[in-house]
Amino acid sequence: MTHTEIDAQAHAPRWPSWWWPFLGFLLVIRLLLIPGEPWEQDEALFSAAAFDTNIAEHRPHPPGFPLWVLVGKIGLWLVGDPVFALQAVSAISSVAIIFFLAKIFAQILGSARLGQAAALLYALLPGVWFHSSRAFSTSPSLFLTVVGLWLLLRPARSNLYGGAAMMATALLVRPVMAPIILVAALAGLIHRRDRLINIAKSTVLALGIIVVGFIPLIIDAGGIASFFEPLLVHGRNHGGGLAKISWNWSELGPTRAVGGAIPAVFGLTLVLLGWWQWRSRHPKTAWGWLMVAVATAAWILLAHNRTYPRYSLPLLACCCGPCVVGLNILVRRTRWVVPITALLGFSATLWVAPAAFTVIRQPFPGLAALASANADHSANTIIVDGGLSPFSDLLTVSRRGRLPTYWRPLIAQGTVSTEALPGRWNYVWAQGTARALVPAPLDHPETFTAPGRRLALLSQQRYLTTWTTRRGGIVIDPMRPRMAPDGTLELGPATKIVLQPSSRGSWLGAVVEVSGTNSKITIDLPSHIQRSATFTPGRHHVYLPLRPPTPKRLEEPTIVEIRCTGQTEGSTILRRIWIDNPQLPPVTQSIGASAQHKNADGLVDTNNLHAVEYFGESKGGGRWTRESATLRLPAGNNGVIVRLCAPRPDPAQVIISCPALKLRHELSVGAQWQDVPIPLTRPLGRITLKIEVLNPFIPAETIADSDDTRVLGVVVGTIQMR
Repeated sequence: MTHTEIDAQAHAPRWPSWWWPFLGFLLVIRLLLIPGEPWEQDEALFSAAAFDTNIAEHRPHPPGFPLWVLVGKIGLWLVGDPVFALQAVSAISSVAIIFFLAKIFAQILGSARLGQAAALLYALLPGVWFHSSRAFSTSPSLFLTVVGLWLLLRPARSNLYGGAAMMATALLVRPVMAPIILVAALAGLIHRRDRLINIAKSTVLALGIIVVGFIPLIIDAGGIASFFEPLLVHGRNHGGGLAKISWNWSELGPTRAVGGAIPAVFGLTLVLLGWWQWRSRHPKTAWGWLMVAVATAAWILLAHNRTYPRYSLPLLACCCGPCVVGLNILVRRTRWVVPITALLGFSATLWVAPAAFTVIRQPFPGLAALASANADHSANTIIVDGGLSPFSDLLTVSRRGRLPTYWRPLIAQGTVSTEALPGRWNYVWAQGTARALVPAPLDHPETFTAPGRRLALLSQQRYLTTWTTRRGGIVIDPMRPRMAPDGTLELGPATKIVLQPSSRGSWLGAVVEVSGTNSKITIDLPSHIQRSATFTPGRHHVYLPLRPPTPKRLEEPTIVEIRCTGQTEGSTILRRIWIDNPQLPPVTQSIGASAQHKNADGLVDTNNLHAVEYFGESKGGGRWTRESATLRLPAGNNGVIVRLCAPRPDPAQVIISCPALKLRHELSVGAQWQDVPIPLTRPLGRITLKIEVLNPFIPAETIADSDDTRVLGVVVGTIQMR
């Protein structure tokens, strides 16, 4: 069959009556599936670039997406919302491409019915459904590429120039598709067999469009050198991470985009079967298709983020043609191919529906965490971890809040000074990125999760769980701290940590665990205070006073540097770190003895009562003890004053002892508060006081009509540091 016969058959009026209503209905559904906000980080980067294009800060990432950013800017100007503009253009492109895919496959397969089936199959694949209504550049760039190829496959010189212009425009929308676009254009030119002078003219036209499109970005970046510098850095970083991306069949983007390993194997089998028959009947077009398909697969799998389903849309568009040919071989009747394809597409639609509905109903977890952090009026700053710092862009384009948002690696690099951080902070980190937070006692980060295995399968599978907290400390040096899965930090020669601002009378608390040989720990506190001590193997509690800051620094975060030296074997782990701030409202949560041991290492960070291991009901601002209690108290000062009382008919006979200090007090405690001074001599760490009540009582024995049968001792009140 000649090319003329193929063209005549492909352009015959064989469009069924349901075709155009179907496309209209599909467009309405795609527009209804547009999420109310961006749902992944790249959408935020594209949208934020409409407000402030800056390639060096990855808005968007190098080399820039000039035409796609222009669409966002036009959307910002027309409707005040670049996110919706990009989403709508993507949705429209995902439907418009169907007509041109049908035309192309009808021409190269020699059957209008198979061409329509191929386009229908592409339109209803899970990955296309899931990503078509999002602010990504893949769908519109692929649409322009397909239109350009369709023009190149048609005769007339005007179509040659039109195809070259469309290919160049597709590259301006998504430059990273350049290899795919180039190979598709080459296949179209081989099919045309134009004169070299005409090909040269069309090439110059395409290059001119590309150069003109990038000129604004080059000017905005500050010149060619400033434009290419972040591009080279981004390329090196991306190339260095390619080896770490999984090659597991089930994790590959094309596999996930069609719904999993089983559909992918079935589809690939049909593609190979269909191509083999296609090759025997139309070898030139079949080999041309193979050239484009192999180049597309190689680029996606070898040089791109191979596990991202949305990057696989060009490969899906290539494969749907021979796939329906393979299906035609199985059913043996061409007229049944379209209904069977529609049935498969309907099944795929039902399969992807829960994930699509989740996206339009539930905000992206990263955005939800940021919104929660913004709603906390006690914070003035948000510090985020992960990705290329798109979280702040998410916050901007969603209009969820206006708190300053800082990327922790920039603070670690020194690009952002810690002195520039205004006031109290909230910390946000996400799944897929290593957190740099050392928790504090009673630390319960708020969790935001996007549920559903299908959603995880079809998305980038990153940041689907996000946490935010304001307790603990953030490691800012080293930039990549050695964090264990349980959130502990292995201390090295120097570790710098950001803590919440400290007011007058605040204390630094920490829990360190030493294994192996002794470890010398030096802590540099604000205002050039330094404390050092040697710790033996085991778990130790550190509690140090922070020198009262000047009023100018009251709202600045506290920077603490911890140095671990002198250890020849083993390691020193920082398990928890926090600041006790007397000007903050007290924590009201009560902790039982078992929970203390699990979550707080025997520390009770509540209303200045630090570490009664066994206690009952709160009375008079203190805590009941039983017959005996153990208090772990901070050392490093002249001493402490422990307040005790025993609201009972007869005084309590109490012994307070500390073997480490060779201290023992015997005293009688009555119903009035009594101050017991305890001298401290250790420079760093904690001491343990044991309180024993020689004559405990049961309230039911002395209080009429009482059913309280607890064995009680004394009440431990506030602990004052001297």
